[in-house]
Amino acid sequence: RALGVQPGTPVTRTALLGLLRDPDPDVRSDAIEALSPLAQPEDVGVILASLTGDPVREVKLAAIHILTRMNADSSVDLLRALVLSKCEDRVAWEDDLGDWDDWLDIQVAAIDALGIMGTEDAIQDMLTALDDEMGQTLDIPVFRALSKMGCEGVVWLLATIQTASGPIRKRAAEALA
Repeated sequence: RALGVQPGTPVTRTALLGLLRDPDPDVRSDAIEALSPLAQPEDVGVILASLTGDPVREVKLAAIHILTRMNADSSVDLLRALVLSKCEDRVAWEDDLGDWDDWLDIQVAAIDALGIMGTEDAIQDMLTALDDEMGQTLDIPVFRALSKMGCEGVVWLLATIQTASGPIRKRAAEALA
């Protein structure tokens, strides 16, 4: 953590990147959080590897944050896939007991990231996740992401306001506001 608040140097960044492979999950989690302000575009591959290969939820969330901050186009396909599923064939997860909650956190982070990155191609993915019977907790993150996507997102929010009722309509209107 101390390395992350020091003025960034190539040595510091290199050390933190190396710690992403440490056997201790707490070290990996702290290292990726400290790396966040120091990460460079050439680090995207390593950050993506942490998102897919590290089973720790905090590492995945920090990786998504870094990829979003860097507007990493190479992460869009994976983020879109994580909106719709756990991608168990591509992504490591900690254990069977925590998978659902971990995925929900990652799913929400992926939705937010795609909204911040303005990935209009992901709108249909988000709406599909929202319509999923298990997607009842996704309306606020999806509407928030749509509100960040410019005209195309506004169109979907307005359509929701016109066709939905109750809390869904209210949440869409709040996101639009």
